[in-house]
Amino acid sequence: DKSISHRSIMLGALADGVTTVEGFLEGEDAIATVKAFRDMGVQIDGPNEGRVTIQGVGRDGLKAPVAPLYMGNSGTSMRLMCGIL
Repeated sequence: DKSISHRSIMLGALADGVTTVEGFLEGEDAIATVKAFRDMGVQIDGPNEGRVTIQGVGRDGLKAPVAPLYMGNSGTSMRLMCGIL
């Protein structure tokens, strides 16, 4: 599900330690979320056949991106990201 895929990346990035997600929906919107968190310093492996591994940086571990974050046409990414940032 697209909504769960977005949230799994966001929560995994904010968690401490490793999060593994199975069944990740590899759609354009969810990939925009992955790219945004990579731009903020989160190591994310995948997606590969619906599997994503996220090295969480903790609540205060996100880094300022060097360029504006691009969310494409993903309203879900934008709305949820506003609450995180």
